[in-house]
Amino acid sequence: MKKISVIIPVYNCEKYLFEAIKSVINQTYSIFEIIVIDDGSTDGTAEVVKQFPEIRYFYQENRGTATALNVGLSKAREDFIAFLDADDLWSLDKLEKQVEYLNSHPETEIIFGHHKRFYTKSNQDLTYQEIEDMQRILPGYFKAALLAKREVFDKVGLFDESIKLGDFLDWYRRASDLNVKMDLLNEVVFYRRIHGENSSLRNKEHITDYLRIMKSSMDRRRNKI
Repeated sequence: MKKISVIIPVYNCEKYLFEAIKSVINQTYSIFEIIVIDDGSTDGTAEVVKQFPEIRYFYQENRGTATALNVGLSKAREDFIAFLDADDLWSLDKLEKQVEYLNSHPETEIIFGHHKRFYTKSNQDLTYQEIEDMQRILPGYFKAALLAKREVFDKVGLFDESIKLGDFLDWYRRASDLNVKMDLLNEVVFYRRIHGENSSLRNKEHITDYLRIMKSSMDRRRNKI
């Protein structure tokens, strides 16, 4: 059976972390280790993790998500890698379905899946647009939706720690530019929580990182011609 390292970066997310961890522990596929990288949290994150003695917990001074992900990769001991943001949830059969796919498609290096959004609001506070949004099933080209062979990170490299917004987008574009074999499951594999503290909102002053990511990708493709 494939053994999986699950890496959860977290920064001040005690409100949602317990649910995220439980969505990993309750997986129908149970051959994995869980690594939590605490990126300098000042809330009760560490106390939440202490409720799960099986978790490998590491604390670092606040250096950003990309650094936390890279530390997690350096600690990972298994041959397959998965990620989960501390405010999101996996579907309970995520790993099982993705392992089944990789077993039947050995040429695939990364398998993604679809996702749905949900809002941290009471039902009566949801707008009509938000209710509609929660019904949509969308392609999940996010780190929380992937299962990857460990050697992919040797090929593509680590996450760029200079990027504060879009660290995974940059990594994904580099993988695409190297023609890493990726596939997409039709099934929903994770649920993305929408709330007022999402990292895209916390780090909106770094919006220009997206432009830098796309320019770097275009430059790489141009140099290959």
